[in-house]
Formats: sequence, C-alpha cells, structure tokens
Amino acid sequence: MLALLVEARQPCIVWGPPGAAKSQIAQQVAADASREYVEVRALLLDPVDLRGIPWRDGADRTRWAPSDDPGRWLINLEELPSAVPMVQAALYQLVLDRKVGEYELPDGASVIACGNRKSDRGIIGLISTFNMLPM
Repeated sequence: MLALLVEARQPCIVWGPPGAAKSQIAQQVAADASREYVEVRALLLDPVDLRGIPWRDGADRTRWAPSDDPGRWLINLEELPSAVPMVQAALYQLVLDRKVGEYELPDGASVIACGNRKSDRGIIGLISTFNMLPM
C-alpha cells in the first residue's frame, strides 16, 4: 500500500509504536522504487529551516536558496507528530501543496511521514490526519 501511495505522490503517515520498523519500511519502499531516501527529523527543525539557506541578492535583499536537485526522492518526515506546531504547519504546506514559501518540490519527489501514536506516551502534538497507515 505504501509503495502505491509513494508512486502516486499521495502523502501519507505511518503510525505505530516505537521500534515497529516504520523507518525501515520507508527505506525499503524507497529502495524498491529506485528513489533516494531522504530522512528529515521534524522534531529537530525550526520553521525557517524548511525555506533553505538565506543569502543576499544584488539589491541587498534576503532571498532563500533551497535545494535545486530534481532527483527521485522519498522524503520521510520522521517524528512529525512530535514536532512543534509551527513546524508541523510548515510541513503540512510541503505535504499538501508540495511547496514551502518559494520552494516547490520537484515532480519526482514523494513525501511520507512516520510517527508514534498518542497512546505510545511519547512526545506527541496535535496532528491532523491525511492518508494514515497504522502499524
């Protein structure tokens, strides 16, 4: 099911208890689909991290320099339910609109998320649901 969602570029979240191999399953799906696996630890991000590296243009204005790699990626937003609400909101824009600020995901990229359930008593914030695959 996860492989089909990845190829269709449909975002989903894989929920499950700690140690249930959620990340390893995502890595296997990426390998089977010949995609580069990119793990992003949402818990460690600040909202501004998602826009790229700031730089000054010729008019002395701040611009953002995101990655320009057009590769076939499977981006796993690891620990998304544990991220602070501002990071979750920014990542939802990336997941649902396929862009954050001026940055737009390349056509070859797919996004999934992995996280623990509230019942696992980990650090869990409020999270909206999109395609959910329970473990």
